[in-house]
Amino acid sequence: MKKLFALMTCIVLLFGCENNEPVELVINIDRDFEYIPKGFPLGLSTGQTSASALQTAPHEILSKEPEYKSEEVLYGFLALGNTEDNEFTFVIDDLESETWIVHFDKNNNEDLTDDGPPLKNEGTGQFAAILSLEVPVLLQSGDRLSRQYRLWFWIKERGGRKYAKFYSRCHYRMNLNMGGQEYTAIVYEKSNHDALYQQSGIWIDLDRDQKLSEEEHFADGSIVIVDSRHYVIRLDYLDAKNSIEQINKPIT
Repeated sequence: MKKLFALMTCIVLLFGCENNEPVELVINIDRDFEYIPKGFPLGLSTGQTSASALQTAPHEILSKEPEYKSEEVLYGFLALGNTEDNEFTFVIDDLESETWIVHFDKNNNEDLTDDGPPLKNEGTGQFAAILSLEVPVLLQSGDRLSRQYRLWFWIKERGGRKYAKFYSRCHYRMNLNMGGQEYTAIVYEKSNHDALYQQSGIWIDLDRDQKLSEEEHFADGSIVIVDSRHYVIRLDYLDAKNSIEQINKPIT
């Protein structure tokens, strides 16, 4: 059914519709969508994003650090958001134990003593945990906002080398009206996890089967056809580092 739908969509895109002016849909996740602290929406999978390389010294000057259990700890960071300081420091501690703990600078103020207790292992290896943050984002307008972000963060050791990775465990959702019908729309980071959603585009459950396929994924400027009506997707939540021309390109 979805292959047939994709074929019909391609035919309409090639030959167009008479007397059918495109309708522009301006979509903004921060204004229009509901934040959902759950991953894998409507069956979508996810990739993994690497944290920084781990090292025995911090990558930035820290104002305060807790009293560590290990004589030597490991420092790293997650790059989230796009402000001038978007590197969230973490420290792996208690490395002599079977499972480790992690001190995480959740508020990114270079003080590792005011973020609550350290993260404890919730996984089956040495360390893995759910982490919820507020990530500062600079918009093209110059405005700043904080996006809620929830991720699964883990650290493993292989061949004597420790490494950290993570992926998103949250998404944004809304009911999108096209042609008088409502369709579930999802914004979700499958890769490049940084709370910016630059390459994420938007997923629309066009056949309303509560599952999403690649044919239902649309980038900024894509055309969606519903009942022979053309809708042009405009993603209005791209950040200040993204080209303004991408949002303002003409309807074709």
